[in-house]
Amino acid sequence: MNIKKIVLSTIAAFSLFAVSATAANASTVTVKSGDTVAKIASANHTSVAAIKQANSL
Repeated sequence: MNIKKIVLSTIAAFSLFAVSATAANASTVTVKSGDTVAKIASANHTSVAAIKQANSL
């Protein structure tokens, strides 16, 4: 295997790891009266769109 293939394989492996680590970072939130999706997103450093997608809303 030449150096170019090794470098490309390493970059691809790290990229897949980064994507899977980001996608797997989920937590459970108990929604209370008065909560909004925007408040929950802000408190958890995410976006309304990400919460909607994760919860099929």
